[in-house]
Amino acid sequence: MRSRRGGFLIEIMIAVAIIATSLLAIYGGVSNEMIRAANTNRRRIAKNLAQSKLSEVLLGEQSGSSGEFEDYNGYSWDLEEQAVEIGVLQAIQIRLKVSFPLEDENGEEQTEELELLSYREPE
Repeated sequence: MRSRRGGFLIEIMIAVAIIATSLLAIYGGVSNEMIRAANTNRRRIAKNLAQSKLSEVLLGEQSGSSGEFEDYNGYSWDLEEQAVEIGVLQAIQIRLKVSFPLEDENGEEQTEELELLSYREPE
């Protein structure tokens, strides 16, 4: 009878260990998915901000060659314009870079860049 009681306790300890290991694996997966979802959202925000800034540049509403986006901490932009020839046509090449924060799998913050390229007629 005593050996059965000890066996029951060992079975419970093994079950608890299996459940704990499973919960840790699930937590790790959920944590990584949350980081990926947040990074996807940050990329979407950067894309929208870049498109908005490029529209301002093309409409002539933008002055300056760099800056930060007011309501978006860690999001910044750099603008380069240069005259180029495309075949026999003259154009102004507009290169807009948006830098924004991301997290890696370890929770460390990194910076990523998104670049848009456009052309307009010279003035």
